[in-house]
Amino acid sequence: MNCLKIKSLDLEQLESSDLMTDLVTIDEKHLDYSWTRAQWKSLFNGDSDRYLLMGAFNEDELAGFSLFELNPWSAQAHLLKIVIRPELRGSGAASQLFHLSRKSLNKKSMCEIFLEVGARNDRAVGFYRKQGFLQLCVKKSFYSDGTDALAMLLSL
Repeated sequence: MNCLKIKSLDLEQLESSDLMTDLVTIDEKHLDYSWTRAQWKSLFNGDSDRYLLMGAFNEDELAGFSLFELNPWSAQAHLLKIVIRPELRGSGAASQLFHLSRKSLNKKSMCEIFLEVGARNDRAVGFYRKQGFLQLCVKKSFYSDGTDALAMLLSL
């Protein structure tokens, strides 16, 4: 397994750093439904306590990240994004990132993780099932291109 350094990233400090550019670049290059720079910036203008952003670093380079929106009233975290650079896929890096993200969510008193994933994204669906997620339902035409999504849930 690749040895990554994984740490929580402070959204308020991130906005003015080069790391923001790295996040946007990884999102645009490696996720099917990437966000615009304006969508990313909106995270920094809101309540930063509503989010958990974990960065995975290979040496000093951002190798991936996970982003969760936290709902303290329901104790549920919504996994918005998780990505590892393609050259590290299959190395256990995503599992390592997810495991440490779960530990951070537990410390924040979250009891569940909810997500949507493209129904045809077999690799991601397999990853989530391996992590213990259960499928709740199919959301028809969930994505902007008309693709269906699976809603999944993991109890922590």
